This record gives sequence, structure tokens and C-alpha cells, in this order.
Amino acid sequence: MKGFEQFGKGAATVVPECGYNCVIYTRISSKDQSKYSLELQLAECTNHAERQGYQVLKFFGGTYESAKQDERKEFNRMLKYARSSKVGVHRIVVYNFDRFSRTGANAMYIASELKKSNIIIESVTQPTDSFSPTGDLQRNIFFSFSQYENQIRTQRMVAGRKASLEAGNWTCHAPYGYDSYWVNGERKLVVNEVGKKLRKAFHWKAKNGLQTTEIVKRLKDLGLTKMYPQKLSKIFKNPFYAGMIVHASLEGKVVKGKQEKLVSKEVFLKVNGILQDSPKAGKVHGKEFPHAPLKRFLRCSCCGEYLTSYSRTKKSKKLKTEDRTAVYTYAKPYHYYKCRTKGCKLNASTEPVHEAFISVLQHLELNRALIDVAKAKMEETFARLNADNRERLSEVEAELTEVNVKIKKARKALFMQTMDKEIYDEFMPELEAEKIKLEAEISKAEFTISNPQKYIAKSLEIASNLPELWISGDYSRRQRLQKLVFPDDLYFSRDSTIFRTPRLNSIFALFTTIDPENEGKKREDFPIEIEKSPSAEREGFEPSVPG
Repeated sequence: MKGFEQFGKGAATVVPECGYNCVIYTRISSKDQSKYSLELQLAECTNHAERQGYQVLKFFGGTYESAKQDERKEFNRMLKYARSSKVGVHRIVVYNFDRFSRTGANAMYIASELKKSNIIIESVTQPTDSFSPTGDLQRNIFFSFSQYENQIRTQRMVAGRKASLEAGNWTCHAPYGYDSYWVNGERKLVVNEVGKKLRKAFHWKAKNGLQTTEIVKRLKDLGLTKMYPQKLSKIFKNPFYAGMIVHASLEGKVVKGKQEKLVSKEVFLKVNGILQDSPKAGKVHGKEFPHAPLKRFLRCSCCGEYLTSYSRTKKSKKLKTEDRTAVYTYAKPYHYYKCRTKGCKLNASTEPVHEAFISVLQHLELNRALIDVAKAKMEETFARLNADNRERLSEVEAELTEVNVKIKKARKALFMQTMDKEIYDEFMPELEAEKIKLEAEISKAEFTISNPQKYIAKSLEIASNLPELWISGDYSRRQRLQKLVFPDDLYFSRDSTIFRTPRLNSIFALFTTIDPENEGKKREDFPIEIEKSPSAEREGFEPSVPG
């Protein structure tokens, strides 16, 4: 209406014109795909740009990047360049929309934000009108179908993996100790040289009942320098080594695998029975042997096997005169320790063995007249340990912080796809192992730094009553006391009453050095031989009350 034009609002709709500067982005999903696909994409995108008269400012991609997520190195580099280029980028040319992204709604959002900056996504094989609602709908439909196709593909892959696992075929990386080969199109998993050493570890645990830490030491001597207790425990608990397969895709089922067995099922179950009965698992042996508390604690000095026990009861026969029925009366049972190794023939009555063991405890018992001296010595040692450990604790905490930073950076790099998955899988276990090692060292240092007065008092009480505590204790208390005094193995010889151990608890080793009665004695005067000198026990103190 004439005269009212000045009151009008808004502006006439103008279809925006897009410039002709473009970048080209190409990619494949994995390195297993043919490089020909990249060359084809690049050629088609370049030809399309020439036909349309576009000026190609830069090329991006040219490598494998999964489009399941948009945290991609080349993808993000391309977006950053497009948004910040001073020349002005008007188009992102791709072979088709799924080369740009397969994230559905997230891809739609990125395209919408780019359009606000007058940057459009243009597909060579899926042309759309980028400036109309219909064109936006078409583009978004392509994005949605790409995401749908990706989800269907993943679903099929998961179903295929499950079917393959149920058939006994391991679909993941070969576990530690195995090599993977393909023979006539079929994957073979065979035990390698590392696996043969792990097989020894299983047998050491099942047959000899060795502690995991001791087995780790032996494996390191065999060349497995990167072994540590937590890693070995996981290996012991993995049914794969017994020829079985467990996987999250199997939904709790355990199936028989086609891989080569490392150990038999019997050995595997026996090892895990031992692990379940270990103090760290919070369990105790179900059956007690009150007449033979040294059973499976003492070792035969000849063959190294644990001693077992048995009982024998003599009986006498008395005949009744009425019906001539035989009536038997039983005498007191006799108990023995025995080595079951064929040809070893170690067979000893429990009484003399117990007497010899008590004499060892009497030798290690702290003279009450030396309690004040021992207390002063422990306080002095604790003060030194505290000073050393505070300094070491600071160093270890700094190392742990550095390792945690590396782990965080590696995980972020994997998420951002700036680190290859194979490199991540290769180095991450080392970082995790280093983290566990440092945390264990911190835990040990923190124990030493804690208030030692209560600990010292309890240690002196136990050390000054060793024989009496063992004699008067029940089976469980005897077991704990034995393991406390002799944290490593204790060997017994049938030809001698002298015991032998590789290491004595550092508390009792310390006390033996302050007893003047031990000075001048010859080696044969002692009822126990310690392979490591007591004076060398300077690392720290074992807990005075186990469990």
C-alpha cells in the first residue's frame, strides 16, 4: 500500500550463492581395504571439481579412518582448515556422503554448522540441492542410511563372531604364549616357546604348590622379563590355556576350543583350586591335619616336594570263649610324614620331626633379657626405613603420575584415532604393568611409614614366645605362625635334624644378630641353615600377624 512501505519488516528472500573454492576429502575404513578405493575417490572428486570449475585448495584424508565416530585426525584437520582458512572454503567435496561420516545425527549437526559458515558438503555420486529444504532432507537421509548400514554391518559381525566362537574358533588376538597361523584358510593357534615356559609355571603351581611370586622369579630366570604376579594370576585363571573358550559374546557359556592345549583340564583345575585356597583369595583349606601341622609346609631336601602325612594304627585280636567271635582292640594311632616321590623314601614319625622343629623355634626365640635391646634396634631400623621410604615414596609417586599421564594420553590418542590400535595394544599392557608395580611399591612404602609402635610390641611378644605359641596353638594358629617365621620354603632332611630355608622373616633374622650367645658358634651348632645371611635382611619387615 502506498505510504506504508516504510513500516515493512524483514528482507526479501535471496538464494545464497556459494563460491568455488573447495577441499577434497577421501578415506577408507580400514588399512585392509584396497588402496585402489582411495585412488578412485580422489580421481572422481578431482574430475568433478574440474567439471564444475572449482578451485581445489587442499586435499585431506588419503588414509584409513573409521567413520563410526567423528574424532578422526584427518577429518578434524579438514574441518579446522575449512572453518579458519583466510582464502575461504565454500565446498567440501566427497565421493559419497558415507565417506564424510556414518554417525547419523552427529553428521547432520556438523553439516548444519558448516552451512551456517556458507560451507556445503557436496557428494560426487549423490547430488543434492544444498540450498533448499528438500536438498537438506536428501542429504540427511543419506547420512541416516549410512548410519543404519553401519549398525546392520556391526550386528552381523557380532552374530558372526558369536557363531564362530560357539564353533570353537578364537576370533581375537592370539593370547600370550601362542602364535597364530593360517593353513588352507583355517586359523591355527599353537603354543610357542613362551607358552612352553608358561606350561612349566602351571606345573610348578599344580605339582609343587609354589607361590606365584616364586614362579615369577623362575620365569624371569627363563627369560620372561616382563612377567609380574598379577599377569601370571590372570594367565592361571584363563581357561583358554586348558583348551576352552570364554568370551563376552558367548553370554556366560564356556565352549571347547580348537586351539592347542597348553595344559590339561586336570592341571588347570588343580591350579585354580590352589589359587582359591590361597590366603589372598580369603579361603582356607577345608581339611585340617591337627596331628601333622607341617604337612604341605615342609619340603623334602632331596627332591623339593612337599611332605604329606599318613596314620597307622596297630590292633590286637582277642577271642571270646562263648561264640568264638574275634574282637579287636586298637592301640594309639601313629602319625608319619612322607615324601611321595618315587625312590625318595623319606618317611619319618611326626614326634621327632616336631621336636626338631621346636628346637628351631627355641633357637630363634628372643631372649627376654634382650627385649629392650631388640626394641631399640627395631625402632632404629624403622626410623631408617621411614627416612628412606619417604624419599623413595616421593620418587615413586612422581613416576606413577608420569605413567598415568602416558596412559591417559594413549587412551585419548586411541579415541581421537591418532594412534594405531595395534600400537596401543602392544604398549598399553606395559604401561598398565608399570602402574601396578608402582602402586604396589607405594602400598609397601606406606605400610613402613605408618606408626610402628604397636607393630613392634606385637613382634616382640611373638618372638619371645615362639615355641610356646606353636605348642599351645590349634592347627590354624600353627599354620599361620609357621608361615610367618618362614615366609619361603622350609626343607627337611631324613639324614639330619637340621632344617634349611632360603630366607627367614626379617624380624627374627634381626633378632639373631643381637643375641651374644650366637657369637662364636659353628655352623653345625645351629638347627637351621639360612641360605641368605640374616645380616642381609635389610629390605623391610614382614607383617607380624598374618591374615
